[in-house]
Amino acid sequence: MSLVIGIDGMGFGEYGFSAVSTPNMDRLIGGAWQPNYNGSYSDQAFAGGVVGEATQQATLSGPGWSTVLTGVWANRHRVPDSNFFNPDFENNPTYLETLEESVAGIHSATIVAWSKIHEHILATANDANSQLDFRSNPGGDLSVTSTTVAHIGSLVDGVPAAVFVQLTSVDTSGHLFGSGGVGYGDSITYTDSLIGQILDAVSNRPHFAYEDWQVIVTSDHGQKAEGGHGGHSDAERLIPLIISSKNITQGALAPAVLQGVSHADVAPTVLGHFGVPIPSHYFGGVLGTPLPDDPLDSDFDADGDIDGIDFLGWQRGYGPIGPMSQSAGDANYDTVVDSDDLAAWGTQFGGVPVELSNSNFDIDNNVDGMDFLRWQRNAGAVGRANLFIGDANRDGNVGKYDFQLWESQFGQAAGTSFDSDFDGDNRIDGRDFLQWQRGYGVVGGAEHAQGDASHNGAVDSFDLGAWEAQFGRTSLPLLAASVPEPGTCVLLICGFFWILLPSRRPLLAAASQSTSNGISFAKC
Repeated sequence: MSLVIGIDGMGFGEYGFSAVSTPNMDRLIGGAWQPNYNGSYSDQAFAGGVVGEATQQATLSGPGWSTVLTGVWANRHRVPDSNFFNPDFENNPTYLETLEESVAGIHSATIVAWSKIHEHILATANDANSQLDFRSNPGGDLSVTSTTVAHIGSLVDGVPAAVFVQLTSVDTSGHLFGSGGVGYGDSITYTDSLIGQILDAVSNRPHFAYEDWQVIVTSDHGQKAEGGHGGHSDAERLIPLIISSKNITQGALAPAVLQGVSHADVAPTVLGHFGVPIPSHYFGGVLGTPLPDDPLDSDFDADGDIDGIDFLGWQRGYGPIGPMSQSAGDANYDTVVDSDDLAAWGTQFGGVPVELSNSNFDIDNNVDGMDFLRWQRNAGAVGRANLFIGDANRDGNVGKYDFQLWESQFGQAAGTSFDSDFDGDNRIDGRDFLQWQRGYGVVGGAEHAQGDASHNGAVDSFDLGAWEAQFGRTSLPLLAASVPEPGTCVLLICGFFWILLPSRRPLLAAASQSTSNGISFAKC
């Protein structure tokens, strides 16, 4: 069972989502909505695509709701504004249409305040392969709520259902008052009360205890302090994204893709709840997936294949106590080439390698407890994850091997230093982003001033990730070497963190409101 509630224009600001009373959405976030349900939340989810890339789109309702419903940006759905001049929903169908074609007997329903969602985005949803079961455009938010409450109560027991609801009064208030006005906050609190009525309708169903609901709440864009939207300021781009279900991890909403959490993740996350394969053209991914089994790296000669040549590399490195590098045969990054590395090579023979590890996730040039917390908050991210959210071995996932790498590197200086102060003014800010942007694409011989944060001679998305993680800091000194492996005291500390891992994740995640990579983990 799926319920997606879209709140038009709900962002942050002086009187935005995090600053006003929202007890019903707070229940979803805190896992207190109903027994056996957890909540996961991000206040750094983004609208508007990836700035400077093909996915960049205006923070307007047309492209915004198109992305929420289709899982792609305007470069695919072709909705650059709210006029819907030449959209392509035939090749980029909504998740409701995909569910209709994939889940036998599913009941699909849309109840919206903005009529253009029905007139354009869902216009092609009824065809030879799919028929939406219920559509309603009853008027204002109060009418949408009463219609939704009645419809949820009428859903047949045992029949899978997917309901999409859109409310619009917050956006109206945003245009009148801006996110810096009291009226904006009042409209969010009012909308939260309507959400409470909808949640009560779900939990009051006669057989709710036997149903498996996934509830998602998000927005199409935010609002500027003075009102209005369409650009790419934080006030316009940053939106909340809440998920509550029986299967999600309580706490931080870990990114599913490299660029972070966005409302493009809504469609794949709903499909994932029903076990439907995610279309390959989707930008987003399934949020809240289980902890993956991450691979080691036995590609010792870095040729892209794990083969007999790598065995010879291990054989040549076998025996010395260390510190040994991955290229010398150290598959598990414990600085020793031994039988464990041979076993890793044996299990990976014929497979695809991953890159070298680095457990300095907050890039402060020390591998410490703060890096563990960052890994913990993002554990479970699958596909296109990056170093800065806990992917030590850079295989695109955040999982148990990344923890093991952090544990083995605990107490060391970072093996790779990052410096995003490209213009040398001792501040990491927007000017440094412009330097990176100008240098983007250089693949060899790049200089630091061109945007090469990692000093590897290339200017790429990894350097952008470093800049994002360091934004707002002063320039960091480069560290060239690691210190010796931690002693007994450090191992005891690692053991303490390991004891905390299975049972204390929510507690530790709540201990910090935000991290330097811009992901926030608790609504205050």
